Amino acid sequence: MRKMMLITTLIVMVSMALAQPLLAVSCPGTVYQNELFSCSVRAYNDSPNDVRIAYYAHFNKGLAKLLSNGHGETTISAFTEMNEEFNAWAIDKGVDVFTYEYGDKEVDSIAGKRVEIVQSPLVMELKGFKVTAGEKTIVKGRVVGKGELVAIKIDLPPGVYGVKHVDLGDIDGKADFNMSITTDPYYVGSVTIPFYVTFYDDAGKHLERYDVIMEVYPSPEVLAMGAALLALLLGVAYLGIRRLRGGAPTSEGGSD
Repeated sequence: MRKMMLITTLIVMVSMALAQPLLAVSCPGTVYQNELFSCSVRAYNDSPNDVRIAYYAHFNKGLAKLLSNGHGETTISAFTEMNEEFNAWAIDKGVDVFTYEYGDKEVDSIAGKRVEIVQSPLVMELKGFKVTAGEKTIVKGRVVGKGELVAIKIDLPPGVYGVKHVDLGDIDGKADFNMSITTDPYYVGSVTIPFYVTFYDDAGKHLERYDVIMEVYPSPEVLAMGAALLALLLGVAYLGIRRLRGGAPTSEGGSD
């Protein structure tokens, strides 16, 4: 009897020491290129003690990328379930694998899910545009393909003003759209603006993201002020040099 109790105690102690949660990964089997989607990880701790795991989530080939933190540590309480979602963005077409590596003290276990990225039936054709700081610019874009209830949301950064939402309705072929953009007068440089396109098809609702590059050039007024300031600085420098030269001792040739 004592031998049986000892064996049982040893088994429980080993199970507790090697406790690993029961884990499952879920992702959509197919997504469109440029589509935003999520993969989820469900883990159940079936031991009487809390389990702390380290994890590293990523896509093997980089055809999609995570938009949320993909590494860290988490604690799963005894006999409870954890469900964590990882937001992702499909970048390029092909087959990739969402991989979740995890472990107790070190990452030594792995689970994954295959994701196929295919051509979207609806594509926005706008890679980038140029504007002049402080001036209103009409930006022209186009959406090509087929989709229902198509809408575009523009995430404008601080200092940039203009249209933030465009409704295009149902599209079968192509649809052009115009949007006005204005920046602060001294807003100069290059910035990435996310465009989010939503539409419906037979598979349901989809949300796609396009990063559009906006290049902002200085206005004529700012250029003129810059030129005037530069001329002023050059004038001050010239006067300073003349004063230094005028104050230096000079020797005049000839002696009696």
